Amino acid sequence: MVFANLISFANITKSIEDIIVDDDKPGVIRGVILDKATGQPMEYANVAVYNRVDSTLASGGITNQNGEFEVKDITFGDYYLEANFIG
Repeated sequence: MVFANLISFANITKSIEDIIVDDDKPGVIRGVILDKATGQPMEYANVAVYNRVDSTLASGGITNQNGEFEVKDITFGDYYLEANFIG
């Protein structure tokens, strides 16, 4: 079994701080999940977005064949993302 986890987006925090945000409109989280060992896209990995305050599941999705994902209708707030692949 292979497990791949993505736990933090700490590397992009600075660039996000510089963006003007409209708190009233839901947003979108987009990204690509890559295998840490090979750098290859992780096909059909589960992506979960959790509320940082209480770790409740806010939303989620699955990556496509290119490792790309999109989670829509996320309200403004603090979240963390986990991606898992079993195979």
